[in-house]
Amino acid sequence: NILNDAHKYNARVKFETVTENAKNLIAELFPEKFSIEENRDLAEYICETEKISTYQGSELSKKRRDFNKFTRDFNGRITIKKITDDDINDLINFQNEWYKLRSNEIHDEKNSGLLLHENKGVMILLKNFSKLGFTGIILKIDGNIEGYSAGVKLSNDYMLLTVGVFLKKTRGIHAFLFHEFARLCCNGFKYINLEEDLGILGLREMKRRYKPKFLINKFILRELN
Repeated sequence: NILNDAHKYNARVKFETVTENAKNLIAELFPEKFSIEENRDLAEYICETEKISTYQGSELSKKRRDFNKFTRDFNGRITIKKITDDDINDLINFQNEWYKLRSNEIHDEKNSGLLLHENKGVMILLKNFSKLGFTGIILKIDGNIEGYSAGVKLSNDYMLLTVGVFLKKTRGIHAFLFHEFARLCCNGFKYINLEEDLGILGLREMKRRYKPKFLINKFILRELN
């Protein structure tokens, strides 16, 4: 097993991104064998699809106002469509443009490296969009692509929102994209998984503003000596 294999190399086992159920099972099977530490940075945000697709209720009143403002500001100029294979080349060009703009805004090596890896991952996703089973939407204003969102089915109840990209930091554009993704791509799914925030404070605050129903907590388990 994993423990014996690690010990052959004088190593100790370390499990990362362990869910709560898995953590409890390991602790039950191997009592007092592992230290347990919660990793808040990798907790996944789970939102209710119905709430995001309507922005109803007092909890999401700010997002509702942002959505309505964006809709008013660009009235008659907005086009929303689901992504097809014919859109992929245009989205790749858009993603390259987004990457160049974001690269110019970052001036430290660590974040530049993270952005590079993120962009490579998105490119792989786009080039294999249909093969990987992804779905998504494109936002156009005056016929020009201004943003897109894409996700993939995790189960009969869960859709994973993997990518949300837009060029202009216009108030309401993120709320509009998320709302339309939920409305057009998440029919039949009870929840949308917004993934983790990686400990990035701005990203954490953004995800919290969508009032997730709950978090999927993650843990690090280290084998004790």
